[in-house]
Parts: sequence; structure tokens; C-alpha cells
Amino acid sequence: MNELVPSSTGRWKIDTENSIHILDLDARTHERRPLPWPDTHHGFDDHPTHYLITEVIEWPRVGDQFVLQCSLRSDPWQRRHVVRSAPITQISAAQPATDELADTLPGRPRVRIPSGWCALVMQLHQDLVELEPHYTVTTIKEKRQGLRLYIILPDHTPDSVADAAYARIDWAEEESENRCTFCGGPTPTPGSRCGRHPARPM
Repeated sequence: MNELVPSSTGRWKIDTENSIHILDLDARTHERRPLPWPDTHHGFDDHPTHYLITEVIEWPRVGDQFVLQCSLRSDPWQRRHVVRSAPITQISAAQPATDELADTLPGRPRVRIPSGWCALVMQLHQDLVELEPHYTVTTIKEKRQGLRLYIILPDHTPDSVADAAYARIDWAEEESENRCTFCGGPTPTPGSRCGRHPARPM
């Protein structure tokens, strides 16, 4: 694949010189995943940044860049700004978000949540790994319009670490109730979709 065009759909992985970008043209989301420095002493933050796409100003093309008008997914005011990529080296189809999440989580649980919550769970996973690298997920599902995630911690886990881990899970479960089930953007009411996407069929 050499380029994406206005009629393109689906979820795409775009490699640049310094990042991996995931463009979901159906959900209209953009995720930037910086590549870590070879020398970790630089303190490089390799946590991804999640955006909601308002407009594609320049479509991705290998050897060129893409330009998006976006807002940060976590911004309750949805302030818009322009995002430019570095030169693109490759464009390829990306895994569905739920499949990628299932391959990433320790324990490889069956993922039974809306795709719009996958980025939130990825963020939670990174937080949990920093607290306890050997944790395992046993169950991840949607229940009563919210996320439910159950884990096992090693027997030697200090109480302070366990408390911090469960506090992060509580935060993510509460946060999911106000995230669009399709794109992960903020919603006006719990368990609904945002104004950019139609309501889920009854």
C-alpha cells in the first residue's frame, strides 16, 4: 500500500522515521506510538498519544507525510490542533483493536469489550506493568455499561503495589462509562456513543 485516499476505510498502521501511527478511518481516531530511543537514559516517553480526527488535511503517502486536524481524546473541551507526521516509510493494514489488545494483555484473555475502550485498557496495561510486570489478566468484559477487568498479582506483591494496581483498575472502569464505545471519545451520558457516531442499535 503506497497511499490512503478519501474513500479509504479500515484501520491502518503507518510507519515513520520516529513513530508508529494507527489510523482508524472508521472510528476516525489517530494513535501515535513513539519509538523508544536505543539509549534509555534519554528518558524518552514512549507512551502513545490518542487523538480524535476532525479532518484529514493531507492523506498519508509513502515518502511524504500526513496532516490531520485533531483533538486529544482526553480533552473534555475537544480543542482542535494540527498534527503532522514525519516522512512515511510504510503503510500496512493494522489488526482490529480488540485482537491487538488480546495479543498484548498477559494471560491472553478473551476480549469482550467495545473497540472504543481498547486504548483505555492499553493505557491501563502500561500503568499495571510499571507497577508489577508479572501481573496477569483473567477476565476483561463489558458489564452494566462499563469496563470490568480482573487480574492476578504474584504472591510476593507488596500491599502498596496491589492497592495502587487496583486503584488504577477502579479508575479505568469508572472512566469507561464516559467513553464512546466506538471511538473512545467523551460522551454526554454513561454507556453511550459520542456525537460523532450514531447510537448503538437497540
